[in-house]
Amino acid sequence: METSGKCAVCDAECKLKCTACKCVSYCGIEHQKKDWKTHKLECRPLEIAHSDELGRYVRASRDIKAKSVIFTEAPLIAGPKWCMDDYERQEPIFPCVGCFRPVRIGDLGCPKCNWPICSPTCEGLENPQFHGLECAVLRTARPIQDKSNIKSLLDHYRSEALLTLRCVLLQLKYPQKWKQLLELESHEEDRKGTKYFEEAEQRIVSYLKANYLDKINAESLKTEGRNLIPNCESKDLHRLCGIMEVNALNVNLPTGVEICALYPTACLLEHSCMPNCFYTFDFTKHYKITMIAGRDIKKGENLSIMYTHMLWGTQMRHEHLMTNKYFVCKCPRCADPTELGTYISALKCIGPEEEIACGGTLLPKDPHDDDTEWFCDKCPVRIANNQVKFLLSNIEEEVDALMFERETTVKQLEDLIEKLKQFLHPNHFHIFSLKHSLIQRYGTQIGYSSAELSEEMLKRKIDMCNELLSIVDVIDPYAIRLSLYTGIILYELQLATVEYEKRKITAAKENNEPYDYEELYNAEGYLRRAKCVLENNVDIPQGKKFIEAVVRSSENLETLFEQIKL
Repeated sequence: METSGKCAVCDAECKLKCTACKCVSYCGIEHQKKDWKTHKLECRPLEIAHSDELGRYVRASRDIKAKSVIFTEAPLIAGPKWCMDDYERQEPIFPCVGCFRPVRIGDLGCPKCNWPICSPTCEGLENPQFHGLECAVLRTARPIQDKSNIKSLLDHYRSEALLTLRCVLLQLKYPQKWKQLLELESHEEDRKGTKYFEEAEQRIVSYLKANYLDKINAESLKTEGRNLIPNCESKDLHRLCGIMEVNALNVNLPTGVEICALYPTACLLEHSCMPNCFYTFDFTKHYKITMIAGRDIKKGENLSIMYTHMLWGTQMRHEHLMTNKYFVCKCPRCADPTELGTYISALKCIGPEEEIACGGTLLPKDPHDDDTEWFCDKCPVRIANNQVKFLLSNIEEEVDALMFERETTVKQLEDLIEKLKQFLHPNHFHIFSLKHSLIQRYGTQIGYSSAELSEEMLKRKIDMCNELLSIVDVIDPYAIRLSLYTGIILYELQLATVEYEKRKITAAKENNEPYDYEELYNAEGYLRRAKCVLENNVDIPQGKKFIEAVVRSSENLETLFEQIKL
């Protein structure tokens, strides 16, 4: 919207307006680039603060409306995942060093350094923010002798070391980014002796020094009397690994490859198990991040995202945060043994030995204590935490084994749910994941199509959807983190509701009886809400898929309304 006014710098007449703060903008003649960039930073609705408990954090400098863009920024650095599981290290698939497309290792190499690429014309090969930054370093390694040996290739080309190398090289090409990078928390002392520290030493630090950095600096000391690449001793590299471990955000690309990126402001947002912000990535603009308000945020409120999975139980979330981020979450959900009344971590009490089960619920006495005792809310039973962990570990293995099967059947899911109900609360997160998978198979799997489902099974699906919805509505009421889960539940709920109501309409016509249209109107509401919450997932393939399905279902429901002349 245009408005006349004075330029804030030179008093010239100006018709531009800042979209963020609505103030009169700069005229853009002499000072457009420098001062407009400064103004955009100044008028963001946030401020960076510091506390002894949180370190640097971000809070709202004015009221922010839900779904407002809070800020957008480019990454300081982006690259392949810095930490890989054993099975990933054995896969012959490698992210192209220029654009991260998955390629088969050994098939095609960069013309200069021979690291895996998708094409010799890949734009990222010359980009100084990507492969162009490290290519000159990578070409100094000894050439690999046996290119037919996959194991040798995987050991020679370690993709998890590239992000650390790119960080090191920032100081040579982008000193301001290097300065911002070093301002991020690394928890150097906390990391020592941990699994991630040892892996970083073996897979990244010693690898980079032995194959590249020590050799380059030794040569430059001889010829120039100085290190060509400073700040690359073991302690420096471990500090960078710590910065990545604590701050890096995972970026899931449309190709299925997962990369990591570090952002100057986004990495400062604190964790909350009930966050007030979410973010999206722009894959066409080098992984720019856009931070969005998930709900109305008041001035002075801390901005937060979630570092763990919202559908994990409290102890799993705490373990992840302590292992990777080195802090304990003390949010209201974590402090409540019932997790806000959802009982998503609760167990079923089996009662004292040789007695009939009391039907009570087992809860942790102190959710913040890793050694806490679990107590029953109906009988005197107490269980040690190590017993609970052993039980849940076995259950997790069984659930994962089934969920990762290529052809998991309705019967398998139903049987495992019934089995686990003997030990877990019906709302437990393991049962939640099984039910969420099950509702998507009711109506699609062979033998369970919508037309084949009995009214009893349709009703079971409707009840199950409502059970899942009652949980997500409590732990994520604004669909900030679980928007895809919530959208799928709502979509499946309307499918089952419409099919169930179609049969009631047919029966009403056959018996010449009136029909109550309330549930069809409810189904229409489920679709509207699903479309709304799925808007947060337009940048991922699964999100787009379900939005398209919701649109089709809306059109089908509209046709149904016309047929019955509503």
